[in-house]
Amino acid sequence: MKIALLHAEISDLSYNMYKLEAYATVPISTMDNKEPMMNYSIGAHSDKVHSTNVTVLGNQRVIKFDILLTKHSGLLAEGLTFQLSLSSSYITEDYHIGGRFGDIVLEESIIKHHLLYLQHLKLTGSILTTSSYNKKSVRFVCFNESYSLISEARFKEYIPYSKVELWEYTVNLNEDNLTDNLFFYVELIGENTSYKDNNFQKFYKLWEHVPRLT
Repeated sequence: MKIALLHAEISDLSYNMYKLEAYATVPISTMDNKEPMMNYSIGAHSDKVHSTNVTVLGNQRVIKFDILLTKHSGLLAEGLTFQLSLSSSYITEDYHIGGRFGDIVLEESIIKHHLLYLQHLKLTGSILTTSSYNKKSVRFVCFNESYSLISEARFKEYIPYSKVELWEYTVNLNEDNLTDNLFFYVELIGENTSYKDNNFQKFYKLWEHVPRLT
C-alpha cells in the first residue's frame, strides 16, 4: 500500500527555468481510489503536484512528477524539500534536493543512465549508482538485433553532497553504426545479482539522446 520514490533529478531547462523530475512506484491495487501527490516546499513557499502514469511493471505502476521552477525561486540557496503521498494513508519521509543537497536523489533506483555525448564516432557517457552496493562491474550496453557494443565504466567521483557515485565510459563507433537503429541500457553487476536501468523495460533509443552524425 506504499508509494516508493525511485529517483529524482533537477535539470537546467532554459535560461530562467529548472525542471524537477521524480519517478515513483505505486501498487496497482491502490490506484483506483487514491491519487499520488507530491508536496514540496522551497523556504516558506509550499505547493503540490499530481502525478502522471508512465508504465506498468508487474503489479506496480510507474508514475512521474514534473515541477517547473524559476531560477530566482531560491532553489540554489535553500534547496527543495518534498514528500510523496497517497491521500493521507501513507506519506514518505522528507527528501531534499537542490542547493547544498545536490541535484540527484537515488532511492529505489540502484543505477541510472545520466548523460551521453557523441563526437567524432566516440560515445562518451556517465552512469549514476548508489554507493551502498558492492560492484563487480558497471557497464553500458548498446545493441540491436545483430550485435552489441559493451563498455565497462570506470568510477570517477562522488556527486557532491550525496552518496551517489558517477561512473564514466566510452564507446568507439564506426560509420556503419550510424545507419543502424540502436538501443542501450546501463547495468550494475554485483556478487549475486544485477540491476539495470533499461528505461522501464522499453530500452533507450540511442539517436534520441545524441544527434546522428551525417
